[in-house]
Amino acid sequence: MTLNIILKWKNKRGIVLIKKVLVGLLILGVSGQVNAGYYEPEAKKVLKDCEIGSSKCYSFLTGVLDMHNLYLWKEPKFCLPKLTNLGDMRETYIRYMRMSAHRYDKRLPAAAGILKALEYKYPCETK
Repeated sequence: MTLNIILKWKNKRGIVLIKKVLVGLLILGVSGQVNAGYYEPEAKKVLKDCEIGSSKCYSFLTGVLDMHNLYLWKEPKFCLPKLTNLGDMRETYIRYMRMSAHRYDKRLPAAAGILKALEYKYPCETK
């Protein structure tokens, strides 16, 4: 309530921006650092998870797909056929990473490796 009283004189955009900054500072104060605890494994680690059918594999695939659909919709990196499921994406990733031509991609961050595999298998049609 105090925040709203203090910021009452600001316009709508100003209030939203200041609230976002304050929330960000609060989060920084609580966590200590912005990426504290964040770790993205190399593609080869996620490959092992996918080979055994681990839920970590499906989590990464889902995360990459969500990121692609939410943030890259203007210029898609890959175009999945309508009936493609996570199992198909998993098999695509495994096959891509096992190909000798792509062996250096195993050193990439997991999300980048998944993106490259899906781009390779499901390219978008050029107009």
